[in-house]
Amino acid sequence: MLEEPYVSPGYDDDKADQYEPMWYVLQQLPTPELDIPVNATSVRGHLRVLKALKNTL
Repeated sequence: MLEEPYVSPGYDDDKADQYEPMWYVLQQLPTPELDIPVNATSVRGHLRVLKALKNTL
């Protein structure tokens, strides 16, 4: 049986790609063995990227 995937209310597929950089940063935090170690410096760097992205969305 096939089920339709859940889509949150108000989801706009045309704008989905603009959030890709944000998700990339958020995915790095729980995978330090694949990306960079999580420490105060790396978290500050991630926060700077997220803050810069917030200003573009």
